[in-house]
Order: sequence, then C-alpha cells, then structure tokens
Amino acid sequence: MDSRHFEPLSDVDLPRSDWETLFWAVFAASENPMAIVDANRRVVSANGALQRLLSCAEQEIVGRSIDRSLPPVDRSAIADRWRAMLARGESHGVQTLVLDRAVDTTVSYAAHVAHVGGRLVVLVVLMTAERDRAVAGPDSPPAPLTPRELEIIGRVALGATSRQIADDLFVTTETVRTHIRNAMAKTGTRTRAHLVAAAICRGLLPAISSG
Repeated sequence: MDSRHFEPLSDVDLPRSDWETLFWAVFAASENPMAIVDANRRVVSANGALQRLLSCAEQEIVGRSIDRSLPPVDRSAIADRWRAMLARGESHGVQTLVLDRAVDTTVSYAAHVAHVGGRLVVLVVLMTAERDRAVAGPDSPPAPLTPRELEIIGRVALGATSRQIADDLFVTTETVRTHIRNAMAKTGTRTRAHLVAAAICRGLLPAISSG
C-alpha cells in the first residue's frame, strides 16, 4: 500500500460509543507506547509515548509497516506470526525493536484485535522489561475483577509503575503486584502489556479517564 494514499484512523472518524471514547482516552493518555495497526500491518495511529520511543511525529509513523521496526532476522517470519495472531484474536511476547535512532531495544508486547471506528484493527501495546515485571500465576476460574483490580489495571494502562501506584494508593508494591497477578489470572493474560491490551479491547476499564 502506498502511504501517500493511506487513510489514517482518526478518533473523530465516526460517532463514538462509550467504549470507543474510553479506548481513545486511554490510547492518548498512556505513557505506554501504543499503536493501532490495520490487518496489513500498517500503522493507522500512534500515541505520544510511541512517537517519543521512535523519535518520530505521528505523521511519519502512520502508513508505515510495523515490519520496519523489526530486526532483519524477524522480518521473514512476521507474516506467518501476524496471520496466527489475527486468527487467535491476540498475541503477546518479547520482541527486539530497531529504533529510528539506530538503537535496539527489547520490549514486552501484546497485540489484540478490536473494532474501532467501524474498522477491524489491532491494538499493539509495548512495555519495557522494567515496567512489565509481573508474572502471571495459574489461571483462575472466570470471576469479575474487583474495583481495586480495575483501578490498578487502569493505572497500569496509563503507564504507572507498581511503585507509583503503591505511593498513590498508600499500599505496598507487593500489594499492587498481587492485584495485578490476580487480574492476570482472571483474564487469562501473561504480562502487563497483555493485561492492558486485553482490558482495553474487552471493555474492562469503565473507570479510566484521560484526566
């Protein structure tokens, strides 16, 4: 696809549902790098955190293939990995990225299929290893997330670390990590990036606002 004719996804394309309003609020406000990508692996929107990571303005990122940020050794396999992700509806793992400033960095990533603005897209959430430390425990039977778990997931989605959340809520960092592990078990997710992508795309964060 020629990026000169690429149609970016805008948060004002169509009248928005409450879920889409929430989606865009979290996407815009988060300190976690996030991209919205189409089925052909082309970026349709990049939040501020991703722009800072790549040292590029959004107009320089929109329309480019995500393949461009992968090391050459990973580019040959991305098509098959992407098809498998679209079939499953989500994916997560660890990936090395080649940044535009010629520096490699390793991130935890999660990708989750969603319908935004009337289009099927993929939300991609990135986190550094420092931010994505929680390890999921065994899956638990389906159960609703508690108000505290929702609050903490919301703060993680906006980019807060365990220490920042603990300081804000006057609890210990271990308490925060326990809530995150419990939320992962309930949602069947494995990393913080995976939890954030799933929570946003499944509409599990009604209390989040960009303010």
